[in-house]
Amino acid sequence: MSKLPLFFNHRGYIAGNGFLAHVAISGKCLRIVEEDGEVSFCGVKPGGVVGVGQTVAEARSEFLESIKLAVFDLAAEAVDFEDFKRRVEEFVGYASEAFRPDWDAAVADVRAGRSDDGEGMRRIRAETDAEVEVRFVQGDASRSAGVPLVLTPELNVPYEISQAA
Repeated sequence: MSKLPLFFNHRGYIAGNGFLAHVAISGKCLRIVEEDGEVSFCGVKPGGVVGVGQTVAEARSEFLESIKLAVFDLAAEAVDFEDFKRRVEEFVGYASEAFRPDWDAAVADVRAGRSDDGEGMRRIRAETDAEVEVRFVQGDASRSAGVPLVLTPELNVPYEISQAA
């Protein structure tokens, strides 16, 4: 079994009850490859999110889709933008204590040169914390006031995985 500590980015627009928001999450996960080849991406922060597949690409896609669906659920539950923002910040702030020892051991392996699984990936200090930015884009009031919605391409950043070191 091999374990690799990773950082991920997830960005997207989320429609909620009377608002449109842009959510940008930078979090921590652990990629685990079992002896039989099964791959898992396990959320360290935010915790409680897992993606499993037969390939790295399949497991990564499942993991990021799980993040997106969790944020969609938070938007559906929120009564307004401020409630949504609070819920997303709590979600991203939740750390999985179950995977923390594996994360720490995997970081130690990377730093000691015992893991080359992340060869070629950009490296980020493992002590870097998860971050989230939730921005109000548009609400019912601004739409009815005729304020145009200006979306720019730099907001649409694809998923990114970086190795923790």
